[in-house]
Amino acid sequence: GHEKFFSQKGIYRKLNWFWFGALGGLIAWFLYAIFQNINMDWFAGALESLVNTSLIKSPLQGLGAFDNISQNMDTLSYQVLDGIGLGFGLCFSLALVEEMGQARKISIGRILLRTFLGMMLALIVFTIGFLIQYSVFPNAYVTGLLTWTMFGLVIGVVLSIKSTINIGKGILGGIIAGFVAFHLYYGVTKLDHDLWPLAKLVGFILLGGILGVIIVAVVSRYEDFELEYVEPAKYRKINPISIAITGA
Repeated sequence: GHEKFFSQKGIYRKLNWFWFGALGGLIAWFLYAIFQNINMDWFAGALESLVNTSLIKSPLQGLGAFDNISQNMDTLSYQVLDGIGLGFGLCFSLALVEEMGQARKISIGRILLRTFLGMMLALIVFTIGFLIQYSVFPNAYVTGLLTWTMFGLVIGVVLSIKSTINIGKGILGGIIAGFVAFHLYYGVTKLDHDLWPLAKLVGFILLGGILGVIIVAVVSRYEDFELEYVEPAKYRKINPISIAITGA
């Protein structure tokens, strides 16, 4: 049945979302590997210049966290780059599989829009996570969980833009996926430090796969009770079937 794999019917739909999610994780790891093997000092320098602006420096000094943050700019740099890579890889792959699962024509514009938004929002989320960890709550597990849960929420919101996924379902699926995926990723990256590159690879791929399958599982669970009108475009809407039946 390999020829039916991309049909997105029955179990193949969840398999598709898992496969494309894992592909997004692989893309994110590939970008991470590139960032690790080229000189990114300029990026860390740009972040340091940004942190030293009066708009950001003054509030951090008020919290007594400026020195701690300024001494960990390399960590911020890599964390932000992780966010950019994950935002790009996961949003591109999951937006692509969402488009492939609909009767309408695939739109490259919609895919690129969600990819760009996901990348920018992920950058913001991972930066906020870093600032919380180094200025408010110095606990790597708690701040990591908060960051990844926010990241899942962002993915859910982005996937609902100009798509058939209801924003509420996208947010719910994203939050659950971020929570579950973080614990798996956290466990994998706690392996022997010598295995760190492999752990990062496995962690990103599993993270993407789990995000994909949980989001589609949540969306599919509710879609059983809805009817979507696709054409003509001006009448496009989603009706809960259960309410329609009750009203009848």
